[in-house]
Amino acid sequence: MSPYLWSGSNHYTKGKYVADGRWSDTAVSNQIGAAVILRRLIEKNLITFTSEPVIDANKPLLYYSTKKTEHGEKLQTFLNQLPGIYVLVDGVPGKKTSDAFKLATGSYLHSDPRIG
Repeated sequence: MSPYLWSGSNHYTKGKYVADGRWSDTAVSNQIGAAVILRRLIEKNLITFTSEPVIDANKPLLYYSTKKTEHGEKLQTFLNQLPGIYVLVDGVPGKKTSDAFKLATGSYLHSDPRIG
């Protein structure tokens, strides 16, 4: 457990970096961790989070399309980071994007007409 998050909680007892690149299993952090601070701020109603976005469970985020989709460019940009894959980043997750998706995951994009 990282002391930067959990120091001051029951989740952390010891271990921290004592110098650049030097970890100690026995050193104990005297600082309060970020997760502990956030928890307390929430308990005191000093901060609130907006509600979770509603995601339609019946509609996949990534799917085959011949038109631009909301996540098309992000998918194509991600796929282009993988070795041996290059697709045009145009926001249209069509045949070539689905082919690249299959190389990366083993499956075509949802709604690809080649899926039997």
